[in-house]
Amino acid sequence: MTNTDENRIEVYDLNGTLIDQFGQSGNDPGEFHRPYGIAIGQDGNVYVADNGNGRIQVFDKFGNLQTSRDDGGVLLTNAGEIYYMDVDAAGRLYAADYRHGKLLVIAPDGTVLTEIGEIDGLGSLALVSGVAVAPDGSVYLTNEDNWLAKVQIALPE
Repeated sequence: MTNTDENRIEVYDLNGTLIDQFGQSGNDPGEFHRPYGIAIGQDGNVYVADNGNGRIQVFDKFGNLQTSRDDGGVLLTNAGEIYYMDVDAAGRLYAADYRHGKLLVIAPDGTVLTEIGEIDGLGSLALVSGVAVAPDGSVYLTNEDNWLAKVQIALPE
């Protein structure tokens, strides 16, 4: 889980006992300033929305920044306010940008495949408070006004 106030990620066992933590306050790669959103891919990679630094960072399951990636472990910069994320079976990250009212779909290499919301003229996805990708690829969004929406997304091949 993210500990926004302490600028770190904490790992707990099923009994709620803290077993590991990583990160510290700062703006260098691997450091955080108000991390919030977190998602775990099927490959074990941990995606962290580092909101204060406006980026999404990628770590392995042991908390090591994925610096061997072409992006140096920083998947996306200028990320807005990402609070909620999920990863589909193909490794694409779905990130809800609360501030800009849009959903970003990001390829494993960091390419933004599509943006849904104000940018594409479909209207704002204002106040998104949850995103989940079902095993069949359906994307579900919730918002603070208590609605649930199923979104069909046509992605480039």
